[in-house]
Amino acid sequence: MEGRAQRLNDPAFQQAGLTLILPGIQSRSFAEADLALGLADGGLTGRIEVLDWTTGWFFRAVRHLWDVEMHEAGGAEAARRIVDHRERFPAAPVSIVGYSGGASVALHALRRLPAGVTATRTVLLSPACSPTVDAAALEVRCDEGIDSFCSRLDWPILVLLMTALGTTDRLRRPAAGWAGFERTDPADDRFREYRWRPAWVRDFHYGGHFGAVNRVFAAERLAPLLMERQRGGTSAA
Repeated sequence: MEGRAQRLNDPAFQQAGLTLILPGIQSRSFAEADLALGLADGGLTGRIEVLDWTTGWFFRAVRHLWDVEMHEAGGAEAARRIVDHRERFPAAPVSIVGYSGGASVALHALRRLPAGVTATRTVLLSPACSPTVDAAALEVRCDEGIDSFCSRLDWPILVLLMTALGTTDRLRRPAAGWAGFERTDPADDRFREYRWRPAWVRDFHYGGHFGAVNRVFAAERLAPLLMERQRGGTSAA
């Protein structure tokens, strides 16, 4: 699986678009490979790259969770990739998909974008930051806004673990991926939150922490979001 996912990270594909996947605190793993393959299965074209912002060592997961400087550095590198892509292929889309701890890195990337440079779209999967982070304020850094996925069934990781160890912004409380962000304006259609629903079971998302990155869910729900402009509108509902 890893080898097949790696073949999607071909610079030759980038002229059709770039999707950066930012992994969780476990470092690059089967989860991100499954996600990349699912996006391709769903018809997403262009280069799909897993950009590992961690040390690459699973056993340093707690450091990856707590190290804000590492999050900022990963965000800076993702922002640099976006700027480079916009300069080389200005008409081709460039999107970010941040999973768990990687969702925080995605938000840092948006903050680091220089004036006049935007991502096409950002998707946050089970974000491990606190709900008080004002993610909605960063929607202006994305042409098509931000989509965030959360689940109240993801309590072992996003409630118990985050309350015990802290979120990526060092608060001991349930993370935003459990019940959503607190500062979301319901009338704001450029910052969209999707709460787990039973219909997602048919796409093998049972509500847990790895549900949103499984291959079928990525193909059926996430790829259409990232291709929404091409298809003229769709929904993850």
